[in-house]
Order: sequence, then C-alpha cells, then structure tokens
Amino acid sequence: MSRSAGLGGPPPARARRALALGVAALIVTGCARGGPSPSPSPTPTGATASSSVAPVSPVSPSPPTPTCTRSLSDYRVRFQRGPGVAASDERDARSGTRLALTSFDTRIPRCDYWRVVVKLLARTGPGAVAATRPDPPNFTIDVYTRSPGWAGAPPGQRLITMLHEWYHVVEFSEFAYCACTQTAPNWLIEGAAVYESYREAARLHRVDYASLRLRDVYFAGRDGRPLAALAHGHLETNDYSVAFLAVEDLVRRAGEGSLKRFWLGYQSRGKVPAAFQEAFGVRIDRFYAAFAAYRARGYR
Repeated sequence: MSRSAGLGGPPPARARRALALGVAALIVTGCARGGPSPSPSPTPTGATASSSVAPVSPVSPSPPTPTCTRSLSDYRVRFQRGPGVAASDERDARSGTRLALTSFDTRIPRCDYWRVVVKLLARTGPGAVAATRPDPPNFTIDVYTRSPGWAGAPPGQRLITMLHEWYHVVEFSEFAYCACTQTAPNWLIEGAAVYESYREAARLHRVDYASLRLRDVYFAGRDGRPLAALAHGHLETNDYSVAFLAVEDLVRRAGEGSLKRFWLGYQSRGKVPAAFQEAFGVRIDRFYAAFAAYRARGYR
C-alpha cells in the first residue's frame, strides 16, 4: 500500500483529511507463488474492431515468443488509458514509469515472462491514488486519475506515486517464488516504497527530501501505534509516516543495499527473523525496541 504525500512542510491539522484522500493502496496477496492465468485485458482506449474485408485465411499468425527476462528494465509494459482520462495523465504515468525502470533497474532472482499493465482510470480509488496488484509474473498498476492525490497534483507528487508503485513491483518480483512460511511486515513493504520513492525523486531533483521527511515526522507524531502493530493488517494514513521513518532508520544503520538484501534473503529463507537479522544486522525485536526510543526522541 502506498501514499502520495505533499511536498511542503508540516501542514495544518485540517490537511490531515486531505492527505488521507491521497493514500495509494497496494493489494497485498501474501507470499505469491504464481497463480491462475490472468483474465484477458480490456481493449486499450482508442483501439477499434472493424473490418470490411473477410480475411483470406482463418489462421492467425503465431504470436511472438516471449522473452524470459531477469532485469526490471526488460519487463514488458503496456499502458491502458480509459475513457475520460486526459492525455497528460498518461504522459505523467509513462514518464514516471521510465524513470522508475531506470532508477530501480535490478537483476531479478528468477527468469520469467514479467509483464506490467498500467491502467489509467477516470475515477477515484477506494481512498487511494494508485493500487498495485501482484500476480507474479504479472502485475497491474491502477492509477485513479480523479483522486485528489493525482488530479491537480504537481509533477513531483505524481512522480512519487509512480515510483512508489514500481518499487512494489520490485519487492514482489524479488521474493515472488519464495517458500515463505511468514509474511513480510506491512510496515517494511510500505515504508520501503515510501523511502525509495522519496529518495529517487529527490535524487532526480524533482522534490526536496528534507521537506517530505519533515511532513512525515509531523504525521508520525500523531500516531501512537507501536511499530510491531503495523506488521500485519491495514495501515492508516499516519502509519505510512511511521513506516517510512522506520525504514529510513534501518537503511541509515545498515546501508543502501540492505533493503535488497532483505528481499533476496526473504526469498531464499522464507522466514522474516533470519532474513531481517542477516540484512540489517539486528534482530527484529531489538530493532522494535530501538525504534521506540528513536520515536520518543522525536525521530532525532
């Protein structure tokens, strides 16, 4: 699940509800091990089905043989712009996708026929800006272009939304076929997507990381749930801020490569405690205690 945060400093209290409307959702299916074949996708907007001349032969040409890929930049990506969606919405989604594929390009542990469909829908989401639906090796990213967090949002905020959803594709690709006996913590899945989207947008000079962080510190200060309580179940608006700050703290302790180490370790081990300690150099229960003290100091 992802959230599209604003780009300014701490907002007034009345902004809380507005930000809640800008939450993007990831539909987490647990530890995916493939799944049923996806249903046929709807015809992309603008396509027509008409023919005034009967075909000479009823035999259709053979489809091209799919290429088995192991790199994110080689994923097959299609865009579907629904009725009523502006061309500018598709341009921003395409631009964000191109930057995500460059920023997050990584080697995927398993060769497969990876495909991603980005659907732009002229409606609001269920309290969401976007939703990523994993069914490895297939993914669908739904972008709700009438949601307040997308419609009228500045380019930097739209970029954060696309980077966030694409980082979920990275996460689920890296542990798609694990023999999982435990589900990865929601706060880690979501917090990593927030952290990576902020970091990459800032690296591209599209947003100011310090301003985004200040805003999240503001909202996290209004969340009283302990981090361990955010491991499973639905995350509320302020929970995303706590999750982001927890992942930021982890990466500060263990280095930029620690998140990838965790996803790959989770893929191979299938258990959270072992993968967590191996990737971040600390037991998860001890990190919970250390993070509680960090929260008490105002994330300083």
